[in-house]
Amino acid sequence: MNEQAAHQASIEKWMLSILRDGGVERYDDLHVDRVDGRWRARECWIEAALEVFPCALGLRDSHQLEVTVALAFSLLSSPRPQGANFGTANELLSLLDWSPPSLYLFHFGQEPWLRVGIQALKDAAIADMRVLPIEASQVLGAPISGVGRLLEFKRSTLNEYNRTFYVAG
Repeated sequence: MNEQAAHQASIEKWMLSILRDGGVERYDDLHVDRVDGRWRARECWIEAALEVFPCALGLRDSHQLEVTVALAFSLLSSPRPQGANFGTANELLSLLDWSPPSLYLFHFGQEPWLRVGIQALKDAAIADMRVLPIEASQVLGAPISGVGRLLEFKRSTLNEYNRTFYVAG
């Protein structure tokens, strides 16, 4: 099996598994370094993300799955909202936390940039939340089929903002 076919098989297995066993509801993700162990190095993360995302979109479409595919980049936390403080892939890479980018599947209408705000009103666990649109293809420097969203939120029990850049298709 060639490298691309192995990546596709790994992503497909994950997708079908979490749809079957409730992993979508648990927000089970697939980090790029789980698709290919050679992607453990931080320098590979953006390139790996750009490979797995279109593959996952294609698999979703070929299986006719009614879900949003999202690519998530977990950013360093901050005591204040930072907004869109990155405009290139290198700037994004410098802001990533310890976690490699990962794929998520979300049921339509339950994407975190929609759902977190609603949930926060219900349980008051979120003291502040911001969602900013970002041109994903401009940041990543490659044509990418997806909408970019930066989600920054502060839990009422913490003094810092969690930040995630999502590309969703």
